[in-house]
Amino acid sequence: MLPVEYIKILLQTNTITEGRWKPHYATPYTGVGEAIRGIYKQSGVRGFFRGCWVMCLRDVPTSGVYVLSYELLRSSIPDIVGKEILAGGTAGIISLVPALPLDVIKTNIQTDNPKNPYYKGILDCIRKMYAKNGFPVFFTGLPILCMRAFPANAVMFTSYELLMAL
Repeated sequence: MLPVEYIKILLQTNTITEGRWKPHYATPYTGVGEAIRGIYKQSGVRGFFRGCWVMCLRDVPTSGVYVLSYELLRSSIPDIVGKEILAGGTAGIISLVPALPLDVIKTNIQTDNPKNPYYKGILDCIRKMYAKNGFPVFFTGLPILCMRAFPANAVMFTSYELLMAL
């Protein structure tokens, strides 16, 4: 999934206009095909996996937190209509909070200039981001992400339970 997410991040950062926040490196790509060709030409197959370690640090433990929190919530909520909705939505938010700092770091690494990187690795990225913007930078977008996470995960777990019942 990383190559797809990496291309998405590169194309999203290319839409930022002058006068607003910009990453250290804005990509010149205007479409998916152009991004694929550009990444391959610049870095080969390895280029598609930029930020892979941070993504693993983000996704592996978060997946465990996600499923565990859903199961714990689901088993502790009395049998009521909407139990899966409440447990699924809450589990989505619980797993989002610890994942967000690593997602912010991953995005900064992925949008860095591959030819002249500003960040020398994960720890350097953390140090520089913290020095420039303080601790809150690692939770950029948290309120809006929670607004998206609750309904998306409520629907996902409710659908899962309905399909398992069938």
